[in-house]
Amino acid sequence: LTNLDRSSVSSYPYEVRGVGGGGAMSGLSISPWDGLWFVGTDMGTLFRSTDAGNLWYPVSHYEAKYHSRLVVSVPVGYTSDPLIVLHASCHENAAEEDANRDCVAQRSTDGGATWSPV
Repeated sequence: LTNLDRSSVSSYPYEVRGVGGGGAMSGLSISPWDGLWFVGTDMGTLFRSTDAGNLWYPVSHYEAKYHSRLVVSVPVGYTSDPLIVLHASCHENAAEEDANRDCVAQRSTDGGATWSPV
């Protein structure tokens, strides 16, 4: 293994924590341009990797969430600009019958580091 400089990334990387507390993942998105990957979890967190899945970091819940009902979750989409990515951020308080109404279209112009409503 090599030493990694973590000063420029989140201080909360993904950790395997064993059984309990969810763990199902869905909506894997792989950039056609570089090593940018995203995956959502059944606990409502969207994770981001900039090195093709070697290290994963959670996206802030204040900016983007992943719907815990995986059947209505939407993966991250890529554009012709490698830095612009799109996502329909869904919040966990969406009732089953109207789960899609509580989603917000979002855009990131920095490869998913920060998000804002479209």
